[in-house]
Amino acid sequence: MTASKIASIAFLALAAPCFSQGRVDEFLGVKNWHGNITITGTGSGSTSGGIYSDIWQFGLTSKVSFQLDTYNANIQGWQGSYSGTTNINASDVATIGSCKQTSTQIYQGTIPVNSPFTMTLQGTNQYHFYPAGYLVQGATSSVSLDCAPGTQGGEGPGTWSPVLSTLIQTLPATGLSLTGSTTVTMNSPVQPSSVVFGGSPAVINVTITWDIEPGLVTPPEVVVQKTSALQNWRPTAGNGGGSGQTIDLIAKLQATGGGPTNVVAAYFTWELTKSSKEPGYAMNAPIANPGQDFDLKLSGSDLILADQTAQKGQTKPGQLTQSTVTVTPSDWGAFGTIKVIAFLPDGSQLVGYLEGDNSQQDIRLPLRSAQSLIADVWKQNHGVAGLADINDNESDPPGDGHPGDGLSLYEEYRGFIIDGKHVEGNPNKKDYFILNRAGAFFQGGIRLFQSLSGLEVHADLRAGELAVDRVMNRNHSEGAHIVDQHAVIVNPFAANAGFFDTVGGPGTPAMITQIRAPRILPGINGDITYNQSSLAHELFHACNVFHHGDASYQYAWLTRTPADQMLFGSTDNGGGITATVLTEQQTPANFMFSVGKPTKITIGVQNDPHTGDDNCVMRYDDADAHYVNGNPNGVYYTPGEHAGFGLCTSGAGTGINASDWEPQPRYGDAASGRGNCTGQILVNDAVPAPRR
Repeated sequence: MTASKIASIAFLALAAPCFSQGRVDEFLGVKNWHGNITITGTGSGSTSGGIYSDIWQFGLTSKVSFQLDTYNANIQGWQGSYSGTTNINASDVATIGSCKQTSTQIYQGTIPVNSPFTMTLQGTNQYHFYPAGYLVQGATSSVSLDCAPGTQGGEGPGTWSPVLSTLIQTLPATGLSLTGSTTVTMNSPVQPSSVVFGGSPAVINVTITWDIEPGLVTPPEVVVQKTSALQNWRPTAGNGGGSGQTIDLIAKLQATGGGPTNVVAAYFTWELTKSSKEPGYAMNAPIANPGQDFDLKLSGSDLILADQTAQKGQTKPGQLTQSTVTVTPSDWGAFGTIKVIAFLPDGSQLVGYLEGDNSQQDIRLPLRSAQSLIADVWKQNHGVAGLADINDNESDPPGDGHPGDGLSLYEEYRGFIIDGKHVEGNPNKKDYFILNRAGAFFQGGIRLFQSLSGLEVHADLRAGELAVDRVMNRNHSEGAHIVDQHAVIVNPFAANAGFFDTVGGPGTPAMITQIRAPRILPGINGDITYNQSSLAHELFHACNVFHHGDASYQYAWLTRTPADQMLFGSTDNGGGITATVLTEQQTPANFMFSVGKPTKITIGVQNDPHTGDDNCVMRYDDADAHYVNGNPNGVYYTPGEHAGFGLCTSGAGTGINASDWEPQPRYGDAASGRGNCTGQILVNDAVPAPRR
């Protein structure tokens, strides 16, 4: 039968449906159907006519399944699609005298996927069903003659079923299952050569069996694909809080559990059911007037936004199987939830869920645990998976044993703007922030401090990146916050003052008003060694590291008389008591003084800041002398002590303070409870700074 005849039959079967009562009304209450059809038949025979005699055979097995998901009132029926497989095997061997001609058609494979399928109700108790087409492409046909070499043939269409649209069936007396079986005839696609000379055609009986049940074989669902891009996405922000790195979310209709479905959506809606409004776009940016707009917004070429805040939108209508929406962040710590709903042509709705987690219909952005606002991928990449957002337990460096740096895990993830760039905190190391207003000359001291402390030092802050209150994590709202954590400011003061000063220490950064450094004027070379060691010294005060002792060291004036005597006085008037002034080689040190000119000296004593490890930056190195044991009027004169460039781990005196120093230790061990400066470091403003 030709395709045009098939179409005509189908048209006649659909024309002027009778919208009747009876059992038809019961079936009209069914929203959708699924079913299977099997078509089988085999046959063979022989015939002759004219100069030909033929032996033929034909076998057919076709199996299709279909889903009818859309009701069409105009035809009082349902429409959907089908797919399946078929096996066509037909041949004819025609004998012509002493020659034999063999003709075949063979096909074994699939029937086109998602081809249309229809079932309608007829009269009061009848139904019928039919596909839109009966052909498969790629059937192989061939003709060969044993009297002549070679085979002719090629690929073309094959028929996988007899016409079904003419088969009107009766509805069952009870129930909604539509089952049945019938037998019809079907011509072989390879007819005997003798037919045109009066031979009989090759026709077989084929049995058509069907089972059609109410409902879809697998209900549809909407899944938001867990793409690698989504799994690796963390929110960002552009310059000044502009648009950051976008992420595309893809919602797809599928059969429940996976696989294709015939269901289509009339449209999709997307809604950010939660969108963060953290102040600013990083923990310290901007400083002035940090806005609290939505941190996530929607867009898409097919999305019609519902409002100016870009929190909800609807796709353009159509027959849709999937939808893509773009989410744009404008905050390094943005978070939210998004919901997608597919609206089907019958008005029903399917709420989407995240692939692999059907409980997550409000899909968390970025991908994260329900208890966290931090992207899972960030935690995994930093080795902190499973830690809570409020966590602050870094133990590197261990310092005085108090963990953390005052910044929650979320705050380190959201990060800071430093030197115009976004910088994350280090979740495995204690962070420390410095605003250096004293100039590049002091960078060496900051680097020395970082090296000795083991802290993650951020020393490139610009003035506009730190508020007057010095709080680095001031822009917080819903994100986990423990304490206002402060930066330390290094300010210049009197030109070439020759000393440094920490205002407010020792203590954590919150307790330090400022560190004052001598202003280095252009063209004047400061003492680089002294400045590096001294600035590192003051920065350690700004993380609660104390001197090696607090005993008061002493000042005195030594005067050499014309008689080569040394006078020990409390003023610079040149008088005083007779003193013994020695070198550490036990020889008189008188020659080191000018006659009649009082010289001020600093005399270090036990338990004062000059004690302990002599290479520690926390030890004072400005003493000129120390008392001779057993002689209160005798001193060893030792000007020019070296600056320390280490950080001690013990209060024991080393070098000039060691017990074996000749002729005697200069100042001895650090005071009780002092020294071990490495074990005093504390940067966490949430911890009351211990007094030592």
